Amino acid sequence: MSTLVDSHQERIYCLESALRVDPDNEAAKRGLIILGARKGGDEVIPVPPIHRNWEKEIEDVVEPPKSAFHRIKNSTVLRLALGLIALLIVSGLIYLGLSGRKSEPEPVVIYKVSPFPTRTEIPSITPTITRTMAVRTRTQP
Repeated sequence: MSTLVDSHQERIYCLESALRVDPDNEAAKRGLIILGARKGGDEVIPVPPIHRNWEKEIEDVVEPPKSAFHRIKNSTVLRLALGLIALLIVSGLIYLGLSGRKSEPEPVVIYKVSPFPTRTEIPSITPTITRTMAVRTRTQP
């Protein structure tokens, strides 16, 4: 509570209140000594210094983020899901390719009429078979 208040007097009041509730509170005693409200003595045990291995802590924090490829490579569930999706896509493409394909386009018959008759012949219609490419068009309902 003493760290949340704004003034020096309020901090001292909060620490004194904590000592009234718990007279053996070491943190409250140290706080009052730091603020100058009490004098230090033999009854207060000093806080031992904190020794840290900063290089180890930095190594733990600075871990490069894993790419999507590494996450997929290391996860069996993701590999299985991607395999099933790929199988569905490939089988769907094969099905669409086979179902939309016709065997051969029907031949188109074109009749040619000659406007100029030959010497002995009468103008006639001669059927010829011409192969054309099938063109698919959409019909509107």
